[in-house]
Amino acid sequence: MDKYVIQDTGNASSSEPHNVNIGESSSKRPCTEINVPSDDIIGNPALRKPINSYDPRIQDDVRRKYVLTGPCQPITHTFPKILCGDKDRGFRNWKKANEKFKNHVGKEGSIHRNAQTLYLAFKDQRQSVTRRFSTGTENIGAAYRARLIASVDVARLLLGLGLAFRRQDESLSSIYRGNFLEILSWYSLRNPDVGKVVKDNAPANHQITAPSIQKQIVNACASETTKAIICDIGDKFFSLLLDEARDNSVKEQMAIVLRYVNKLGEVVEQFFGVVHVKDTTTFSLKDDVDNFFAMHGLSISKVRGQGYDGASNMRGELNGLKTLILNENPYARYIHCFSHQLQLVVMTIAEGNQFISDFFDYLSLITNAVGASCKRKDELRQK
Repeated sequence: MDKYVIQDTGNASSSEPHNVNIGESSSKRPCTEINVPSDDIIGNPALRKPINSYDPRIQDDVRRKYVLTGPCQPITHTFPKILCGDKDRGFRNWKKANEKFKNHVGKEGSIHRNAQTLYLAFKDQRQSVTRRFSTGTENIGAAYRARLIASVDVARLLLGLGLAFRRQDESLSSIYRGNFLEILSWYSLRNPDVGKVVKDNAPANHQITAPSIQKQIVNACASETTKAIICDIGDKFFSLLLDEARDNSVKEQMAIVLRYVNKLGEVVEQFFGVVHVKDTTTFSLKDDVDNFFAMHGLSISKVRGQGYDGASNMRGELNGLKTLILNENPYARYIHCFSHQLQLVVMTIAEGNQFISDFFDYLSLITNAVGASCKRKDELRQK
């Protein structure tokens, strides 16, 4: 094999990898360069080298060269001839030619038939193992991609409408399995291409409908939405709006809204995210805001306004969140939330006017009395 190996004459150490050129292939492998000399491609099977004597890495290239060369007609070989009339012929029993040819080729499993099968399979690369495996992989990937796109479409619809994804009973026997699964089922019935790859037509471990998958899709949508808002803000200034509320799971959540002027010159307010706060003290809230800004690449120095309610931990003059941000950025002017101001005004007026105060007291009594009885509701509607 030395004549087929081109040794590297460089100064590199023998332990370093070499560039490889196998036959006509341009792929690179970490070993020596190997070529198939044209002199070795001999049509006569009796004179050619056995293909299994070549390096395993170039055996397919040798076969490919023989296929490209085409069939061989050994003109230098002397075949035995028989005088037929006035001419010498190598075969004269033409009446039984078909039978003789079939005997020469042999039955199923003979050497000739196996060689022909291997030749046709090698010549047609679409039937090769690599091609079949690649095609199967492409089909599996296309089906998986179609299922994923369908699940993402359903998730985007539910997120846009602000609807819940799941319900308590999502078993097959359930009448209603939740918004996500029901809409996906409806989608598969209306779109045949989706119906071919979801539900029973999908592998058990590739349904893309598990709760964990739904959460990942939601998180991905949230991440893309956040990136879009940050891209829209760019390097412009913005205002920070915060408020706290307790959710149904009895967790204190802090909603963060950014107010800025977009690229069209319009003043917009974008809901940016929710942060779970374990402590509502001023310094704890400031740390949560700093961590949230650092996570999304925002800076307190870009804040030009801040708006909160009138709670002491938010607008306190000494240790409120407003004061801590002003100490760090004096341009972040504080404005009391107008919604909270309106609420305080309404409460003050209602408490100072006896007629308004009585109206709300009676309204509360009527609501409690009527809401406890269906008959009372019907009577009130009739009145």
